[in-house]
Amino acid sequence: MRSVLLCLLGSFMGLIPTWGHSARPPLVMTGARGGSTCNICHTGTNLNAGGGSLKVEIIGAGNYTPGAKHTLRITLADPTAERWGFQLTAQLSGAANKGGTLNLVNPSETVKEEESGLEYVSHRADGTRPGQRNQVTWDVEWDAPPQGAGNVTFFAAGNAANRNGNEFGDKIYTASAEYAADSGDTQTKSYALPQIAFGGNPGAEGRWTTTLYFTSTASASTAFTIDFFANDSSPMPVPFSGGTATSIPVNLAAGSTTAIELSSSGALTQGWAAVNLPSTVKGFGIFRQDVTERDPSEAVIPLAEDSKQNYVMIWDDSDFDTAVAIANPGDTPVTVNLTVRLANGNQIGTGTINLGPKEKTAFVLRTQLNLPAMQGAKGAVDISVSSGKLSVLGLRFGPTAVTSMPPAER
Repeated sequence: MRSVLLCLLGSFMGLIPTWGHSARPPLVMTGARGGSTCNICHTGTNLNAGGGSLKVEIIGAGNYTPGAKHTLRITLADPTAERWGFQLTAQLSGAANKGGTLNLVNPSETVKEEESGLEYVSHRADGTRPGQRNQVTWDVEWDAPPQGAGNVTFFAAGNAANRNGNEFGDKIYTASAEYAADSGDTQTKSYALPQIAFGGNPGAEGRWTTTLYFTSTASASTAFTIDFFANDSSPMPVPFSGGTATSIPVNLAAGSTTAIELSSSGALTQGWAAVNLPSTVKGFGIFRQDVTERDPSEAVIPLAEDSKQNYVMIWDDSDFDTAVAIANPGDTPVTVNLTVRLANGNQIGTGTINLGPKEKTAFVLRTQLNLPAMQGAKGAVDISVSSGKLSVLGLRFGPTAVTSMPPAER
């Protein structure tokens, strides 16, 4: 009865404000599960028989990621229409319950309302695009329901109107799209960047900048936090574009990339970083060293899974100095064992280093273990703990450059 009374008041897309619904359509008009559609008012053409089409979809995704933000796109096409309108709702499949939360991307063109526990997004007058031909689109943001909610169905109705000021001759289309939750690997893994450096004097040890890069391969937004620690395990404030903080939150839109640069101003500061990343996010860091009267030098800091216990790392002291950064990402003390071999496999030295929880150390390998036999030679070093966690990075310093030497898991 409510729908009939609304129709008696005027047309869905009429141009006369007193009678029309160009400002917004009545609610519950998407045709969801036997509900009403706009053609109870707009007559003359059968439902979905006007030669056009309506589509609702999640942009860039075949499934939805539970709890994540997605962008929905409604596309209405018709070769004869000159004014446009729509209404959208999201329901859990098999039940007339709200499926997630709808949010407005452009509030000047769309409006959100509720009826009987369900949410509806519809056009406003500015969203009817008078005079536009052939096709229009509207975007709506959607917060997906949590894990275990099941499939979600989007129901939409669209009015491809002829702009004649009344309800006759308009064409009504409906569409629905059902999406299942993403069943892929969305678990997170813990990673460490065993060496972070920023600040310094270009005339002495060099001025250092560290930039962290992350990219998302997900079809929905992703959020994570980078935590920074000093060598003594205390939270380390880092300067970046958002100010200074010991933790930096990162929000990546679907398919996007970000770069977080730690400022090179101030005294030389060293530490390490920890981050939990979903499988859909990849990243690494880059050091940049600026020294007076020398071209800048850069080195990559790979992300290292912090659950490993045994590494082997090649060293090269032929014309260089090999340094090692070792972090203990765990919550228990560890004893790090080092065994150094020459290129021919002969063992030339061993040593141990004790690290407390979240502590990190960095040193020149030859000096730390007092191994003059490394000078002018090449070889490998085994780095391991019998229990706990370990994260390792090698750096080769030469007369004009610095290069990272990533370890391999044994």
